Amino acid sequence: MRAIDAASIGGGSPTIGSADIKADIKSGLDIQNSIGAGPNSVDAHVYLIETRGDLTGAIDIANLTYPRVGVRQYGIIVGGAITAPINIRYNLEIADIIAASIDAPITIGVSAKGAIVATDPLGQTLH
Repeated sequence: MRAIDAASIGGGSPTIGSADIKADIKSGLDIQNSIGAGPNSVDAHVYLIETRGDLTGAIDIANLTYPRVGVRQYGIIVGGAITAPINIRYNLEIADIIAASIDAPITIGVSAKGAIVATDPLGQTLH
């Protein structure tokens, strides 16, 4: 999920927009009963949530990871504040959670290979 600046569409690489995202995202909640699914399978992953705005709501997902191809950044990349609680049941895998400020709990169930960073020392949003 990416917020894109509409004016940049069709001109090469689109610019990330500054829209706020309010999302209640749930994935992989019954992963143990899914055929062929597991913490390291290709099922039940979230790869990217990106905006220059704020992120509110609630994120309850099995894995936050990369799709094993490409070289771009993966994770939750927010220019403003994250006030959505983030629950990753299994793995944060080669992905980052980055925001100006993080004002909600982040829970990772099994392993974390990536960064969790609040970029503004005063906790101010970067709109």
